[in-house]
Amino acid sequence: MRRAEKWIKVLMEVLYWLLLASIGLFMTGLLFQLRNLATSFEGRATILLATWEVGVVLAAGIAATMIGTTYHAVRYEASVFEGLVSRAIVGDIDIGLAKGLKVTYGTLQNLSSRGWRKIGGPVVMKRAKRGWAMIKRMVWSKGESKSDERLGDASGDQSSEPSQWIRATQPLRNGLEWIQTCRIKVKRDSLDELMNAYLELIADASDPILLERAAASFRYRDWVQLQHGDGMMDQLGKVYSRLMATDTSFRVRETVNAQISRFSAWIPERRKQMERNREDRAWADSQTRQG
Repeated sequence: MRRAEKWIKVLMEVLYWLLLASIGLFMTGLLFQLRNLATSFEGRATILLATWEVGVVLAAGIAATMIGTTYHAVRYEASVFEGLVSRAIVGDIDIGLAKGLKVTYGTLQNLSSRGWRKIGGPVVMKRAKRGWAMIKRMVWSKGESKSDERLGDASGDQSSEPSQWIRATQPLRNGLEWIQTCRIKVKRDSLDELMNAYLELIADASDPILLERAAASFRYRDWVQLQHGDGMMDQLGKVYSRLMATDTSFRVRETVNAQISRFSAWIPERRKQMERNREDRAWADSQTRQG
């Protein structure tokens, strides 16, 4: 199943883009045919021209909607409109079809380089270069110094190829850096924000099956360790009331009670740890004063 999953993603993306391409080609051909048909009469074909204009407006609206959703996905991280195009624009193309093409290209490049080395390609090329240099020296023996200079220039050009490639791709890298700088990030590294979102979702959940799945992850000690700000106590009360409601199952209520028992057993350990931390800070302060 894990092996098939990546190919399913690639297949779905290929089918999606083929569907968009087929619809686009169909609409282009239809509008082109309507335009040619409307101008083929001696008089003015009002109905055909009106149909063509409506089709152009609808197609332009669809294109504008696609551009707008792509812009939203590029502007905001974790957008609901995120797709292959937006991830390719921001440089995150290690997904689906792009990943498959990247892996395929890397595999073909690796196989070709292995085959080239196996048949002795580098040795053959080195010998060919030496032979060509010998022929040039034999034919133009008088201009040996000039040929050496040319060879040196050629080698210098080869050594400067990476720097030329870097200069050529610098605008693209600058554009990607500008996009990353202007992109609005999601605070997904803040455990405090994650805990707030978790409590809000649990408190507002209306599906008992969802609550039964999420009850096991509800731990009071995580709430104690991560609480930083106002409103957390109210949220905790709302979550407890929602999990202990009458529409939840017996399993959910027993899970919450078990978490309360674990929390009561964890409190003395937490107090001991706080005392040890306080003693360590006091000892560190005394050492600092003596020093």
